[in-house]
Amino acid sequence: GGRGAARFDATQCFKEGTRERLGDLEAVMRDEVALFHDCARTHFSWMVPPSMDAAADLITKCVRVRTGISAQYLYRGLYAAQLQRCLRGGVVSSDIVVVDQDVLRRDPQRALDAVAHRLPRHTYEDLSDASLKAEMDRRWPDFEKNGWRLDAAYTAPMPEALRSDLARFFAPHNELLFDFAGRRFDWPS
Repeated sequence: GGRGAARFDATQCFKEGTRERLGDLEAVMRDEVALFHDCARTHFSWMVPPSMDAAADLITKCVRVRTGISAQYLYRGLYAAQLQRCLRGGVVSSDIVVVDQDVLRRDPQRALDAVAHRLPRHTYEDLSDASLKAEMDRRWPDFEKNGWRLDAAYTAPMPEALRSDLARFFAPHNELLFDFAGRRFDWPS
């Protein structure tokens, strides 16, 4: 804890590695949801995990990260379960800061100010998209080659039926995150 102690060690959260590839959104999502539900029915007495600890058990048992998280759309959205895995790996809950991506996108300075007390001292004079992209290219030259994007945009809009199905699927998992974060985000339910 304390100023300057912020860090992220991916090996604490992703012991099986983080190889990255891209995939077809709708086909992958529907397949992952079906496999996830089948596994949950087989191995647990509940379909919706009652706690973050149960959620971590569920993803440990039922989600196989085959090609990295950039193509694991379902897994990427199970935030509370991922946080619990990090906690199990030794991350201290007081060192976790949950930032709303919408705030980060709309007002990056406000988002940075909200967590600055936990970060090493550094001045960011230019938070423009071009500046952020240049810094990302400098620090992580393979970031976009691995399928990641700063703007998190997809080439086509998500079909409304899929969006609705996913909102229902993620709602109870999001409740676990809201409880952990101590606040709600303006997400579809």
